[in-house]
Amino acid sequence: MRIAVGANAIWASALSVLPLLSSVAAGVECAYVAAPGLRSVVIIDLDKGEVVDAVRVGERPTAVRVGTGGREVYVSDSVDGDLSVLETATNRIVTTFAVGGEPVGIAVSPDGDRVYVANRSSHDVAVVDTAARRVVGRIGTGAGAAAIAVDAAGTVGYAANQIGGSVTRIDLTTNQANGVLSVGGGVFFLDLTPAEDFLWVSNVATGEVVVVDTATFRISETLPLGGFPSDITVHPDGARVFVPNVPVDGSLSVVDVATREVVESFVVEEFGALGGSALSADGTTLFISEFALGNVFVIDLASYAVREFISVGGGSGLEGLDVVDLPQGCRRAGCPGDCDADGEVRIAELVLAVNIALHRSDSRQCLNADIDGDGAVSINELVRMVNSALGGCSSDQGLVFRSTVAPG
Repeated sequence: MRIAVGANAIWASALSVLPLLSSVAAGVECAYVAAPGLRSVVIIDLDKGEVVDAVRVGERPTAVRVGTGGREVYVSDSVDGDLSVLETATNRIVTTFAVGGEPVGIAVSPDGDRVYVANRSSHDVAVVDTAARRVVGRIGTGAGAAAIAVDAAGTVGYAANQIGGSVTRIDLTTNQANGVLSVGGGVFFLDLTPAEDFLWVSNVATGEVVVVDTATFRISETLPLGGFPSDITVHPDGARVFVPNVPVDGSLSVVDVATREVVESFVVEEFGALGGSALSADGTTLFISEFALGNVFVIDLASYAVREFISVGGGSGLEGLDVVDLPQGCRRAGCPGDCDADGEVRIAELVLAVNIALHRSDSRQCLNADIDGDGAVSINELVRMVNSALGGCSSDQGLVFRSTVAPG
């Protein structure tokens, strides 16, 4: 497609364009997904089933955890050794700071005052003061701390040690480890039952799930699943545990907590590398990220069937995710052409928009260029972008709520 119009035609067209008024929906369920292939956190409107934003986060965003109250999202970067804090009201990174060697799993205290980050290569858990936004303590663990779970009182934590094949119990009132339990190599993720009487631990190396009695801190049972368990999520009703598997089968196992038997197992994505998982606020839906093809699968827990999948794109390499219901919705405001939503439209952004219009670039690289969200950039949209560049973002009253998905 070629765009060849004179200046008069452009301005005439501009006069015919009415402002596009947008409003932010209330009570929107949003997913924040680590996409290391894009070096970003991708934000998905789960009610609409579409990607609405992405925020550049270091070299390899790995795990994502929504803070208490949903105002902030914490993102670990396992290459840069950082923790980034994303503000959900604006979808902007407000700070990034070092937390340790190869940070992976994240947990938030119930009161929101502390964030705990498992560091795989420095073999410890960093304690972060969320108000000061800095590391205020460090807790030694077994080799290769990869994940952490915290009880409802915020007094006891459990770290999964991937290299050491163990679980470290932590007294969070003193920030001291007070027990180590060997559970076998390849411990990946862990989650507590609502009653906190048992800790469920996935073991990707052995294909097992280990159930730990928290009162005695001993293994209660080891359940062979036959796959390669990655994440593990205990349902809030305490009746079921969901275990996605990485290759080769790309399946989801559902375990009955009372009988400790697999009651359902089905393929989500054949040969898929399933990764992180999170439940909807009402507990009826499970969301699972997939690494190789860059999909987020939506699982109906009533029928145990894949309802749909949301594509971020191959090469995005989706890993950890978390879900939160936000009154303001998932989008951040940006004027037409403001690809990075920083309040200005620059020449480079206009050039990118023209390349999108010519089908030389992907529209996901500047969602604020594709104002109407139809996957293309029209002449009228280009005109509004030029107006924003010349007169400032405030000159265009039709603010949109879309922003850049970073290219790979």
